This record gives sequence, structure tokens and C-alpha cells, in this order.
Amino acid sequence: MKDKILISLRFSIAVTLLWAIIFLMFINTIGFPEGLAVMYSFAYALGHACEFGLALFIVLLLISILPKKLHTIAAIIFSSAGTAFFMADLIIFKQFRLHLNGGLLTMFFGEGGEEIFVLPVSTYLQAFGGLALIIIVMIGLFFLSYLFRKRLKKVYFFAYII
Repeated sequence: MKDKILISLRFSIAVTLLWAIIFLMFINTIGFPEGLAVMYSFAYALGHACEFGLALFIVLLLISILPKKLHTIAAIIFSSAGTAFFMADLIIFKQFRLHLNGGLLTMFFGEGGEEIFVLPVSTYLQAFGGLALIIIVMIGLFFLSYLFRKRLKKVYFFAYII
């Protein structure tokens, strides 16, 4: 149980750093800030990533009662879903200059959505390829956090403080 909790902590930290990089990509869509806005942008990205990373860690703590293989699969699914959501939001924000919201989802999935959004087959192939890549990255991050469990014991306290 303790091992699963420590692996969940390391995995959540690794995914949080990945999400911070994704959040920093939003800056490119509106132009790179100048002066003190640069520090704010980095703090904003890291703060939001930590907020969602903490939510991921809490979910992983709740499912740590599951058997080890099921815990691993669930951790990869939850982190992949979060990463896919943030990447989809980034792509939509670059295209339409608005974040995912209920109105946009209703237009896309609701009645007449196929008339409003005409997407070629290549878009669906890119989406599935991107999702497969996200899952592969999450599997790699999870197993890296599992492999480095003995080397990083002194970092836990510092990472918890941050």
C-alpha cells in the first residue's frame, strides 16, 4: 500500500510537470508576454498544473486500495484522460480562441453537429494517433516513477513542500 502511494506521488508530480508544459503552450496562442507578465505566466501555468496534479493524486490515493495491476491501469487511464482533455482544449483554443465549454460541446455533439463541424478523416486519424501517443507517454512516465522509487526517497519531502 505504501509503495503504491509513493508511486502515485511520483507519477502525479511527473504528470503535473507535463501539464505545466502544456499550459505554457497557451501563451504562444496569444503572444509571448513581456516584463513581469512572463513571471506571472510561468506561475500561472505551474499553479494550475499543480491544482490538477493534486486532484490526480487524490484520485490515485482513493484507488490505491485496488490491486496493483488495476491501480496501474486506472492511473494511466486517468492521467491520459486529463492530458487528452488539456491537449484538446489547447487545440480548440488555438483554433477558435475559446476554451472547451458546454456550448461548444453541445454544438459539436448535439443535433446538427456534423453540419457545423465538418472534419476530414485525417483529423480523426490524427486524434486517435495523438491519444495513442499520450497513452504511451503516460505508461512510460508511470514505469519511470516505479523504477526510480529507491533513488528519489529524499526528494519526497521537498516535492511535498512545493
